[in-house]
Amino acid sequence: MAKFQKIIAALLLMFFLTSAVHAQVMVCGKHDDFAKGLLKQYGEEVRGMGITSTGALIELYASISGTWTVLITTPSGRACIAAEGSDFELLLPTAPPSI
Repeated sequence: MAKFQKIIAALLLMFFLTSAVHAQVMVCGKHDDFAKGLLKQYGEEVRGMGITSTGALIELYASISGTWTVLITTPSGRACIAAEGSDFELLLPTAPPSI
């Protein structure tokens, strides 16, 4: 679970750094509409998810071609695209160093 928390923390940090540089308007709507659209238009599927301390669902969608989207869904059901990009690569944990 700690590995997943680190991934989510890194994604959120990336989002906040990107937002500070590019004052972007968040696109919001229904969760199911986003999930279906991301799959149909980009081939993106959920590759990771987690719940924030405020109860929001954070999902990382990614495709085989490398496109990715971070979707945040509030407890009230409002879903917003927080960030998107290209060149996604899933990093697997490496073996711990031998002693």
